[in-house]
Amino acid sequence: MLSTMLYDMKLGIKTQAPQLNRKDHLAKLQVELTEEQGFMVDLKRSLSSPEFIERAPADIVQKKRNKLEELKIKIEQLSIEIETIKMNHK
Repeated sequence: MLSTMLYDMKLGIKTQAPQLNRKDHLAKLQVELTEEQGFMVDLKRSLSSPEFIERAPADIVQKKRNKLEELKIKIEQLSIEIETIKMNHK
């Protein structure tokens, strides 16, 4: 079982989150990975468009480039976490 500490805003204290079993946690990570990969595809599409690059303000283009780099890191981390869970629970 996996558990996480959460901050309860109503009570103002840290509480134990509901426990997730490995299968549920793995499914949650896989959904998150799929969503992030879809977002990365959209960003790559925007950044590969010459029209977007020419027309968009430079700061917006740079923000999208930065976000793309952040997504690459997050996707790699999620992939590693998924593989680690799979390997540790065979």
